[in-house]
Amino acid sequence: MQFEELSLKELKPYERNPRKNDRAVDGVAESIKQFGFKQPIVIDKDNVIVAGHTRYKAAKKLKLATVPVVRADDLTEEQVKAYRILDNKLSEYSYWDFDLLNVELADLDYDFEPFNVEFSAHDVMEERTEPDEDDEEQVVRFTDATNGSLSEDYIIPPLSVLNTRSAGWMKRAAMWQKILRSGEGRKMNLLGGGGLLGLSLAAGQNLTGTSVFDPVLCEILYKWFCPPGGRVLDPFAGGSVRGVISGYLKRPYLGVDLSQTQIESNEKTHEQFQEALVSAGVDYVAPEWICDDARNIAQIVEGRGKFDYLISCPPYYDLEIYSDDPKDLSNASWDDFLRDYRQIYADAVAALDDDTFASIVIGEVRDTKSKNRSYRNLVGETVLALQDAGMEYYNELILVNNVATAALRVRKQFATMRKTVKVHQNVLVFVKGSAKKATEKLGDVEKYLEAIEDMIEEENEGEYSEQQE
Repeated sequence: MQFEELSLKELKPYERNPRKNDRAVDGVAESIKQFGFKQPIVIDKDNVIVAGHTRYKAAKKLKLATVPVVRADDLTEEQVKAYRILDNKLSEYSYWDFDLLNVELADLDYDFEPFNVEFSAHDVMEERTEPDEDDEEQVVRFTDATNGSLSEDYIIPPLSVLNTRSAGWMKRAAMWQKILRSGEGRKMNLLGGGGLLGLSLAAGQNLTGTSVFDPVLCEILYKWFCPPGGRVLDPFAGGSVRGVISGYLKRPYLGVDLSQTQIESNEKTHEQFQEALVSAGVDYVAPEWICDDARNIAQIVEGRGKFDYLISCPPYYDLEIYSDDPKDLSNASWDDFLRDYRQIYADAVAALDDDTFASIVIGEVRDTKSKNRSYRNLVGETVLALQDAGMEYYNELILVNNVATAALRVRKQFATMRKTVKVHQNVLVFVKGSAKKATEKLGDVEKYLEAIEDMIEEENEGEYSEQQE
């Protein structure tokens, strides 16, 4: 590369530059003052800026006479346009490793205030509670906290959006993928395009198979809302994930499922998992699955005492047809579905102790018989069902899933019907009794995965690196 020094008056900003950079100018100007002009501005043969508009504005603010430039004479006009966009866009794919950032900041005695950034020696990520004076949108900032990062304290930051695409989530999911296989019991291709709650791609999602409950979601729900040693009730058990992880976390689990084949598959997975835990020297509370109709939940739990947590991923009405069994709720009419659905939750909530939480993972379904295929409001009906059963609607979390085949499907249906493709689920959290007393039962969030963490981490280390690439 050949570097030149040109007068600012000789440079021409690109009139159609799509990148808005005014908020960064003061910080970049301060950087130039303190460290010098270390990155040249890229220009074309006509001295039009290709990359470096922020540095150009900062130089003007500092009243510099000249700036270093490098020419992109070897690029075609199309390449110049593409480079101008990609130079800005590709940087968005980077992200902070907050743990390493904290280490660096702790070892660095430097005044960041003139740069207009909000670093401090013990930074963690948290949501800003007031708008930026120049931007009405809520933004993420860094703030001082001496108690460690949110990820360190809670496994996943307990914000209202849970992103399964994040590096932290993917790495946690990779730790579970080789020991959890809960889709074997149901026939394959139920959805024809991916699970409702499948593992992330990095965690081995089977895009052509049945849905698999996300193990990271399962882990954090237990650790956030079920007290240590608490008894778990799951009226729509499905696969093995919720039972196996509950047992691993030493929370006795009772799951009900209509399919004997599914129960047998769950037992097989449980036995393999238990064997791995025993070899790693980890205690384990074996889960219990009962093959029965969830409509009989009151009789099933009779004489078993009160439960400490309700977790459920119920049928999404007719989105997944699990079987041709007439007792299967996915085969019922909508009115019959809602009647039985509400009764099942009424009986399940009655089995809960006072001052306890419940978590329901659910999503919307469309009415295939309506002209517009409008939503049925299954999420709203679920909220009403739990409220009528005696619980208060306490939190709503949005679980952001991988795009998977949605990108392939969205163009046609959006162009013809303005219908978007869902890439999220709703995680509804309810409380029975006092939320404060229920929280006191929970204590601090358990962060460990005991001895098996090292075993799985070592096994997946190389694989995770490949997946990130």
